[in-house]
Amino acid sequence: MSFKLRSVKVPANSASLEEARARVFDFFRTACRSIPQIMDIYNLQDVVTVSQLRSTIASEIHKNSSITNSKVIDLLLFKGMEELSNITEHAKQRHHVIGQYVVGQ
Repeated sequence: MSFKLRSVKVPANSASLEEARARVFDFFRTACRSIPQIMDIYNLQDVVTVSQLRSTIASEIHKNSSITNSKVIDLLLFKGMEELSNITEHAKQRHHVIGQYVVGQ
């Protein structure tokens, strides 16, 4: 069974702060929609719930909420999309995901 993200692309430079923040919300939605697939890939049902993973994603995004430079936001967004892509393509092992996103909260 193959799990692929539908819309992970390298983002173009945002023209404004509002556009950059809109891209962040799109990324959040994409990440949240991929949580059930991630739970299946890494067999996380016994370790964490969907809502806990969603909260972890939200807190990671919230850490950088004070940034007002759209280029920095674009860079962080690119890094986030790359991380999500690596996780959904099973480029990480289960204990990496658990250590980084479950235990390391």
